[in-house]
Amino acid sequence: MPDPLICNLLHSIKSLAQFHLVMGLGYSEYGLMPGMEKRLSAIKSFSVSNINLDSISFIPVISLIDLLKWIKQGVDTLGVSILPKVKIQYCWGDARRENVLFSNNRISGLVDYYAFRRDCKEVDVARMISSFAGDDLSMWTTALTAYSENFKIDYLVCRKLDIFGTIVSLYRWLNWLQYPMPEARYKQGCQRFMEIFQRVEKWKEHGSLKSMLFYD
Repeated sequence: MPDPLICNLLHSIKSLAQFHLVMGLGYSEYGLMPGMEKRLSAIKSFSVSNINLDSISFIPVISLIDLLKWIKQGVDTLGVSILPKVKIQYCWGDARRENVLFSNNRISGLVDYYAFRRDCKEVDVARMISSFAGDDLSMWTTALTAYSENFKIDYLVCRKLDIFGTIVSLYRWLNWLQYPMPEARYKQGCQRFMEIFQRVEKWKEHGSLKSMLFYD
């Protein structure tokens, strides 16, 4: 029996390809990837010295600092000094599993377009696959192959976008959680931060950050 998760991923990625096809009929141009530039800028501007580590009480500070150092050392090895030019068009911006509605194993709707913007298709593809597959190489390759039936897609760029996006999310939650917020929101934030932290910890256990690119 087919894995329901993989089936849903394939349905989602094929629907995303159709969405991109329609959106690409309007505005499009070639240029640098806005999504990649924003991620790299956020990573470059982050400094642990701006974080009040005493406010992050739900995780051992030593473990956190160790992981942040590992990230900083690894980012420069991913080879993004020269960004490729790609097709820029209108994209979903928040293409992820939670925003795909299913009914009887069929897609009934795509929701939440508040992040709709001009970017490269790889931004949507990376986020969609990651929300289903995490870092499962087989699922990534299966989904990218399915999307490639409609569009040429850069597998390596998709992985870089996912890795950098995950790092930026880790940094942002680390920054947000040092400020006062409602208890319910704080608990949700801590849970989300730990999910991201544990994912990056697995990258570290795997070896180098570069080893997580898969398609390099």
